[in-house]
Amino acid sequence: RIKLVLNVSDIWPLTAVELGVMRHKSFTFRLFSGIEKIMYSLSDALIGQSNETCSYLKQKSDKPILLYRNLTKPNFNQIVNKQLLNSKNKIVYAGLLGLAQGVYNICSNIDFKSLNVEFHIYGDGIEKSLIENFIQQNSECNIFLHQTITKDEMQKKLLSYDATIISLTKNIYGAFPSKITMAIASGLPIFFSGDGEGFKIVDEFNLGYVSEAGNLNVLKKNLIEFSRLNHKQINLMKLNIMNVVEKEFNYVDQQSKLCKFISSLI
Repeated sequence: RIKLVLNVSDIWPLTAVELGVMRHKSFTFRLFSGIEKIMYSLSDALIGQSNETCSYLKQKSDKPILLYRNLTKPNFNQIVNKQLLNSKNKIVYAGLLGLAQGVYNICSNIDFKSLNVEFHIYGDGIEKSLIENFIQQNSECNIFLHQTITKDEMQKKLLSYDATIISLTKNIYGAFPSKITMAIASGLPIFFSGDGEGFKIVDEFNLGYVSEAGNLNVLKKNLIEFSRLNHKQINLMKLNIMNVVEKEFNYVDQQSKLCKFISSLI
């Protein structure tokens, strides 16, 4: 008789089909689709981490649904006090270095040295060795590969950078990159390269720059534009992001909505 609230971070098995690891209408897909329906039917309420996920859940269930993003609790006083004024713009990527992120493609096709921009990378994955080799062969490319660190350490480390790149080569319906919420919690402008809801959010709330997945020409154009900004202009971008977080992605408000949502089920 305990109330069950189901959190849907990714829409399985649909996500497996979009990633190409499961065939649509195969026996395995039908099996997991059946399990999916059972999970929805046994739940008293559902939580989705993106508008796309919530829309999908509304088609599958008439249960109460809450949009609950994977927000990171910001500390704006820490942001203002600790963010540095770098002599040259420093951009960071933090996350998986896999084929779906395409970071190696960015490294090998964008001349960060000519932009007078440093590109710092934290993470691991199948492209790590390719990136390492590229840096070794191009020692003055202004690209720096660092060891993987914890999420909490990375959140603090973000304060020393001017912007971040979030790259996805393929759109997964319903997915909303947690890197976006990490970035805006640190007041960092975003270079979003990809499609889907992440693109829409960065564009709609003016959180930085957007380019379609794989469109390195637009990404490069955005980087050139950013490289020409002075510290005052960059700080204005960061201030806008902090204001957006306070109004639209408020961690405390979201926790309050979650508590009310759960209480309404009792």
